Amino acid sequence: QNPIEQEGTYPLPEAQLDRFLMHVSIGYPNTEAERDILHLVREEARHVAPEAPQVMSQEDLFAARQEILAMHMTPAVEEYIIQLIMATRNPA
Repeated sequence: QNPIEQEGTYPLPEAQLDRFLMHVSIGYPNTEAERDILHLVREEARHVAPEAPQVMSQEDLFAARQEILAMHMTPAVEEYIIQLIMATRNPA
């Protein structure tokens, strides 16, 4: 439930639970899966040209994106990115 005047989600009362056939809890991916996701997103971004508002020329935007994607990312940097992701999910 997401009341408009309040933030967050709240569990359904028992009287409303019977309206749903099942409850599925989807957790976060583990570190290795996050690394795979990072690789997939970077690889896909190299080949996909998204549409963007015309603030700069399309050629300049794509050239800048290719420059960024061409940068070498060491395994240590990848590990740091993954650790940042994991830290935001488990701040303790």
